[in-house]
Amino acid sequence: MTGARRGGLGFTVIEVLVAIAVIAVLLGITAPALVSVRRAAGASECRARLHTIGQFYALYAGQHRDEWPNLVPTPDAGPLDVGWGSAAYFVYAGGQIDSWAWPLRVYLPGEGPEYDGHSFTPARGASHLGSAVWAAIEILSCPFVEANRPSFRGSREYLNPLWVSGTSFLFSAALFTRADVWDEGDPAPDLNDATAIVHHSDVASPSRKAALVEAHTHHSARPWTKIEDAAAGAVNVLAADLHVEPVPVTAARPPALFTNRWDVDPVFRRGVAIPFVSTRGGYLGTDW
Repeated sequence: MTGARRGGLGFTVIEVLVAIAVIAVLLGITAPALVSVRRAAGASECRARLHTIGQFYALYAGQHRDEWPNLVPTPDAGPLDVGWGSAAYFVYAGGQIDSWAWPLRVYLPGEGPEYDGHSFTPARGASHLGSAVWAAIEILSCPFVEANRPSFRGSREYLNPLWVSGTSFLFSAALFTRADVWDEGDPAPDLNDATAIVHHSDVASPSRKAALVEAHTHHSARPWTKIEDAAAGAVNVLAADLHVEPVPVTAARPPALFTNRWDVDPVFRRGVAIPFVSTRGGYLGTDW
């Protein structure tokens, strides 16, 4: 018979095309579901890491008279020289928003919080770095940021836990500033003139006051969307009572402007408003 299968094992061209079409349809159906499952898993892991960071906060408070981790011990202190191995930063008070991980380094596992005295170069790669830096990046960052760090390209900042953690989560300015600077009378307080030691017990509504919040929308169809953009969806938040939950950005109270004298950041010098980070009332107010 014309077109008959040889030995009963062959396939006609039409049969092959039909099989390919069926596979394509199945892939089209399942691919979005797989992407959704992956996003949900990443968001869950992100909340688990925030929960661990909350435990570090509790340890810090227990060892420092109930204080939130603070990079500026007195309101009139100058910039703090902090680093993580071979990378160093001069952090002003307002820089605590994205340098919050430095006081928590002592709670990380491994050989120590430093880079073991080595610096990163493209020729040597990153394999020589001690286990501590990888532990810090994994524990103190969102898994999406960790997995999607820019290529190294010779820059040490991509291997620095301060950079990765600050890109993942932002610290609330309310937890290192006086409450009165967020009154309606000050249109844009300068965080470097407003520092204060804030205690856990000072926060009036801890279940609705953010301690850490995702800097971007990492677990939606539009990752890397800044939380101050209208297109942002829900973000994971570590509340001041140390519980973790996803909160829609649309549920956040209107943020207030703040300024910062950190010369390398012209955006902060102009003034910026970030949901969950600069809400009126400071630690006496609520964020959502």
